[in-house]
Amino acid sequence: IGRDDGLTNATKRVISLISDMDPLMVLLGGDMAYSDNDHRFSNSEDGIDFFFQEIQTFARKTVLMPTYGNHERYEGIESWKQRFALPKGLDGDDTGVFYSFTVGSVRFVSIAGPKCKNGLVDGSIDWIKDELVAAQNDPNIKWTIPYFH
Repeated sequence: IGRDDGLTNATKRVISLISDMDPLMVLLGGDMAYSDNDHRFSNSEDGIDFFFQEIQTFARKTVLMPTYGNHERYEGIESWKQRFALPKGLDGDDTGVFYSFTVGSVRFVSIAGPKCKNGLVDGSIDWIKDELVAAQNDPNIKWTIPYFH
């Protein structure tokens, strides 16, 4: 928080606003830490730990559901995956790269950002379409919220 380069000037305010809202769930939109270009951290683990320390005010009492961005994927997604228990998704994979879940009458679909300029991984477009069609055809689902980086 408060990096010298000014890239995170609003971070403390956002954390405070989320904490004040006392949400039941927070959707994390990727690029949660920038260990690769923030010289305060010697490795990605340090950056990830710092991220979780900074969001403790709300993270300790709410559910966090991430979608991963390019920074998590480039810096080593394994370090992130071990910190979240996520539902199985694309091809029965429990990595949290592509997954969905339902809360009440709302279906959430997490779509990871591409790791490279070649676009999404094989099968992901079909999986996304299948998830959206299944939600649309489910009479118990009133809202479908895809979220991504």
